[in-house]
Amino acid sequence: MKIGDFGLASLGSPEELKGVTLQMRRSTSKISDRSLSMKIGTPMYSSPEQECGKRYNNKTDIYSLGLILSEMLANLSTHHERYQLFNLLRKNHELPTEFKTKFAKESELILKMTALSPDERPNAEELIAEIDKLLGE
Repeated sequence: MKIGDFGLASLGSPEELKGVTLQMRRSTSKISDRSLSMKIGTPMYSSPEQECGKRYNNKTDIYSLGLILSEMLANLSTHHERYQLFNLLRKNHELPTEFKTKFAKESELILKMTALSPDERPNAEELIAEIDKLLGE
């Protein structure tokens, strides 16, 4: 399964991104205010920094992906169940007990991905490494 249509954290033209190294792309200083995708995307999946109108970077997409992962694993059947799950994550930074029991390692990863502070979230490389480790066990 592939999830697409991310990259809403910043919109850079090909010219702006030309020659930018991976290390430089990780730097929030390379993201200008005009490149932020303000008010684009699905509000339910937006990060806390987007909701508050604060400056954000590519880790905003990590937050959204954490919500999607929790939703996929929970196998929700109603919008109300999704609202309850996301509300618990957003307000208390917790997952339901039965979810944590069934998906212990995944729960740890989801909580990292949905950390309130973007600095506490893994970057894409760290996330891939954690997923590889999880799949290897």
